[in-house]
Amino acid sequence: MVYADKCPHCGQPVSEDENFCMNCFFDLRNASVASPQQTGATRSEKPGIDYPDTALDRKPLYGEPEDPSASFGDDSGEGFGDERDTKPESIDSPPSRGAIAPGTYFDDVRSADKGKRDRAVSYRPVLRPPMAILSIFDDDMQTADVVRLRGPEFVIGRSSGDFVVPHELLMSGEHAKISRRLENDYHSWYLTDLGSTNGTYLRLKTSKLPHNREFIIGAFRYRFNAAPQGSGRAASQPEQAVEQSNKTLGWQKVNPDENFQAKQSIIRITPQGETREFKFNGTDQIIGCEKDCDIFIGDDETVSSKHARIYMDEHRRWHILDLDSLNGTWLSIKEKKIDMRAHFQIGEQRFCIRFP
Repeated sequence: MVYADKCPHCGQPVSEDENFCMNCFFDLRNASVASPQQTGATRSEKPGIDYPDTALDRKPLYGEPEDPSASFGDDSGEGFGDERDTKPESIDSPPSRGAIAPGTYFDDVRSADKGKRDRAVSYRPVLRPPMAILSIFDDDMQTADVVRLRGPEFVIGRSSGDFVVPHELLMSGEHAKISRRLENDYHSWYLTDLGSTNGTYLRLKTSKLPHNREFIIGAFRYRFNAAPQGSGRAASQPEQAVEQSNKTLGWQKVNPDENFQAKQSIIRITPQGETREFKFNGTDQIIGCEKDCDIFIGDDETVSSKHARIYMDEHRRWHILDLDSLNGTWLSIKEKKIDMRAHFQIGEQRFCIRFP
């Protein structure tokens, strides 16, 4: 090893036969050589070390001049000072790792090879079923309680279950369930509504929107009316009576406003019932709080400028698309398989489930 008076990392005095600094465990095998100009010391000033007088007494190490009397370099920018980082053209055998100093920890040894790519993957249990992490958000949506789901089922409700929210009046006694199932040798997680009164809603980016499907935008719940074919009503008879009657229905008994001018709409639903209807003016509608939106919602401060889009595709199927709104668009579900992460809402309580 080429003589170095001090550890280049912490400055601790070191001897020639040390592979590691005993103070900071720095690897001295790859350390830069300290020249006499840098350390202020000469070979004769190093006590206890008997250096050979001629180059024949030992084989010069890489980077060390073959002539012991040769200069170690100067301030001119030539010599050893500029060559210390170069590699030899050929090396007969790789250098030995050497002995590890006592007290060296795993991370200290690993740091010497941190530039090399480690092909190992992170450890994960493979025999036991996976767990899930459920976050229960506070009212400000900035903090949350965290519950780790290690069992096969987790029930959320107002009066019974694994997590109870007694003051959530829009939540049913047993409202929804998170369950783990084994399918084709793989475990999957499902979110299931347990026949609740007000439904379970999943935050979405885009989804199909069937007739009578409910969703949440802002602070209100809405129901989609697709005005399907045959939605017109006879003015004088209920629908069942018309279907069961063998008599021909006269044109004068049909209300043209209902049958021929039926329009799609979204209907606002409150605990008191349906309160307001927003009719469509076409098959591509933007919902937001700006007045130039196709469906203007100006009485809800939690609705974004352009919150969501409802449109019909070329196959006459309706879709709903969230337009990167702040508070999201939430679609009612009966049961939904959860892949990696999902946000869902029960009553006014919001949750997030993810799988580490």
